[in-house]
Amino acid sequence: MLEQWRINLVKLREAKNLSQADLALKSGVSQGQISLLETGKRTFTQETLDKLLKVLGARYDQLFGHEDKKISIIVEHAEKMSEIEKDEVVKVLHKQEQEREDAALFQEFKKMRHNGKI
Repeated sequence: MLEQWRINLVKLREAKNLSQADLALKSGVSQGQISLLETGKRTFTQETLDKLLKVLGARYDQLFGHEDKKISIIVEHAEKMSEIEKDEVVKVLHKQEQEREDAALFQEFKKMRHNGKI
């Protein structure tokens, strides 16, 4: 299962009518790295995230899809945050995304077990 931010990255790129090569050229992030990000074979650094969001004209919450009020406030003030603070926010967002995926997988497992498929 892909993390939601990976799906959103593709959607944001496509909404700008950019190929991976176009995004790479404009952001300075290699096309190979963008491909690895979109396919889930790699995660991003804060520097890479900032470069991609700048070219895409997007905010953190648009990429991560968070509706959480606390996250929205943090995102709103991201430009005022230090790099260390941004890194901590990214860690929290990754953890929350992983917890959601784990919960979804567990629910799918319970459903399959209930239906006698496992």
